Amino acid sequence: MDLGIIDSFWALEGHSTSINLFLRILGLVYLFGFLSILVQVKGLYGKRGILPAANYLAYLKRFGWNRFYYVPSIFWLSSGDSALKAVCLIGVAAGVLLIGWIEPLLMLVILYLCYLSFKSVGQDFLNFQWDALLLEVGFASIIVAASGFSGASILLLWFITFKFMTMAGLAKFVSRDRTWRNLTAMTYHYWTQPLPNPLSWYAHHMPSWFHKLSVVMTFVIEMGVPILIFGTPETRLLAAALLALLQLLILFTGNYGPLNLLSLAMLVPLIDDKFLPLSQPALAPLLPGLLTDAICAILILFSMLHILRMLFRRVPFLGVLSAFEPLEISNGYGLFAVMTTERREIVMEWSNDGRSWHEYQFRWKPQALDEAPRECVPHMPRLDWLMWFLPFSPYEHNPWFLRFTEKLLQNSPEVVGLLRGGPQDPPKLVRALEYDYRFTDPKTRRKTGKWWSRTLIGEYCPPLSMRDL
Repeated sequence: MDLGIIDSFWALEGHSTSINLFLRILGLVYLFGFLSILVQVKGLYGKRGILPAANYLAYLKRFGWNRFYYVPSIFWLSSGDSALKAVCLIGVAAGVLLIGWIEPLLMLVILYLCYLSFKSVGQDFLNFQWDALLLEVGFASIIVAASGFSGASILLLWFITFKFMTMAGLAKFVSRDRTWRNLTAMTYHYWTQPLPNPLSWYAHHMPSWFHKLSVVMTFVIEMGVPILIFGTPETRLLAAALLALLQLLILFTGNYGPLNLLSLAMLVPLIDDKFLPLSQPALAPLLPGLLTDAICAILILFSMLHILRMLFRRVPFLGVLSAFEPLEISNGYGLFAVMTTERREIVMEWSNDGRSWHEYQFRWKPQALDEAPRECVPHMPRLDWLMWFLPFSPYEHNPWFLRFTEKLLQNSPEVVGLLRGGPQDPPKLVRALEYDYRFTDPKTRRKTGKWWSRTLIGEYCPPLSMRDL
């Protein structure tokens, strides 16, 4: 595959500095990701956690050798608390070394394998689109480094960015969600998103014309601007600027862990070196050129298949896509395809007598009415985030929630440590109440100091004791 003409047209030979910068920022994203998992890992996946990795892997042994294909993870070797923390620390160290440009290719391989290991055993808590995106970008970055920043590998990074942004817009369009169609989606977004931050309250109270303009600009930037990626260096720079603007607005008005930093990092390879003040050399290629071109062509084809599947549902070669799913090297995306128009919060309570109930206080999700939404970026609080999804289905359909309730009844230090605290001794009963939460208006907040108002809907989960579980 001769990329000479392509190299000349897209100036692919002039990206060594931008790719160098991109890989260093990717190391920072990985670093934040592993640090975030580290402070939660025992409560989520440890021996006394909500979804112990060891229990999950023990269950999968019944599937024989296939288990290694469907769940690729180094935790097959050991999945105790020490192993979980060790892999996090290895990821942190590899992220720091990648930022420092020490053995970058080796660090990229280690980071990908460590994060894939967590994603494979992560179950509900790591089953989010940004986890899949980090792995896809991480794998592509290995190809970039191993190829010596070849033109084909740079095109692969562009296509991943094009796919991610375009599918975000297409998902909203094909869903036929009325709030996106009538331009009212952003009047709900800021207070119904999983984890608002302090600026979310102010953004919510912007005029209606601002919210409608925001929807229009979202469609333009997500569905129109990505086409500019495949133009001249100047149009790519414009695309990077507009896409960065969208990501910064999302970053300033919500908590999405390291997702926005990753999204911003993905824009750096769009910038030609002539627009950057520094100069950095490329890595020496380790892969043969034809092999690199073939791998990149296949992955680019996979990206196009994901886009076509969103548009037409039935496309050829879907079986091939499925075969690579465990490795997370090519994924489909589509954030906020249907806008949530109400906010239901689940509040956990404990009691020893069934009459006097006390609320568990979560660290990050909205709860106290007089407390401003908290800023947690780049940390991703997995439990708080997953609690947002609970009201969309009965508690019986969420086994992880029953495990969470069991751990609260046991007063597991690792799980209670994910919260702001709990009772000194194991409670006899735990229940969950469902509330409707809304931002207060400016007048109410000035008068009462409350950021939220809430109305009790009823019990989400009745009082449970250890005998019930």
